[in-house]
Amino acid sequence: MKNYIILLSALLSLSACSKLVEGLNENPNSPTNASYQYILTGAEVGNIVLQTGETARKAGIFCGYYTGIDRQHLGFSQYGVTTSDFNTEWNNVYVDVVANAIAAKNAAETEGISGVTLGVTQVLRAMALGSATSLWGDIPFDEAGQPDLDNPAFEGQMTVYSKLQTLLDDAIANLSSGAGRPTSGSEIYLDGDPQAWIEVAYTLKARYYMHVKNYSEAYNAAQSGISSPDNNLMAPHGTAAENANLNYTFFA
Repeated sequence: MKNYIILLSALLSLSACSKLVEGLNENPNSPTNASYQYILTGAEVGNIVLQTGETARKAGIFCGYYTGIDRQHLGFSQYGVTTSDFNTEWNNVYVDVVANAIAAKNAAETEGISGVTLGVTQVLRAMALGSATSLWGDIPFDEAGQPDLDNPAFEGQMTVYSKLQTLLDDAIANLSSGAGRPTSGSEIYLDGDPQAWIEVAYTLKARYYMHVKNYSEAYNAAQSGISSPDNNLMAPHGTAAENANLNYTFFA
């Protein structure tokens, strides 16, 4: 009987030790998956960084809106740039926005969410990739934002513009379903308002038609575009350092 008690005690000790080290190799600060709502917020913040950060400054210099007078910006004003000078901007497009938007879409589908949420992620992708092709011409599109592809294929600018229109059409169809609106607070621009996002999508369609000089289609799309200030795609900036407009804080 005494031997059985000793054996039982040993087994209980082993069980306790197992629980003690359970999850020891799991880093809570490096999750492998997350709910779509958190990834969606990340994609939208990434888009704010893309549209108001270093990309905006360099574009302003190259079009003559700003003049660089010191350090690297003096070089930019003289077109003294190398490929590495654009690493941050491409990372903003393809990691911060596109990859996160695709991840949010996939997570939403896994959670049984479709419709409006998917449409929002598609508009975000279209806005980021449209900005990229308008700035740099040929860019990756079909293979963009896929972690398993280290060297995604580049596609011609006119092909990209055509595919942007298709992507936005798909987004409008999803947004028009009215179902699957993002969890309140997770979509920080328009709180998931499907009609507002539809208008944003049409406005982007008009913009990209203008880029390729298809003025009649641009006019038609604009008729369904942003109709009021309330439906404008505005980043929720504030006055604190952590939520101020990046372009403003650079010059302030």
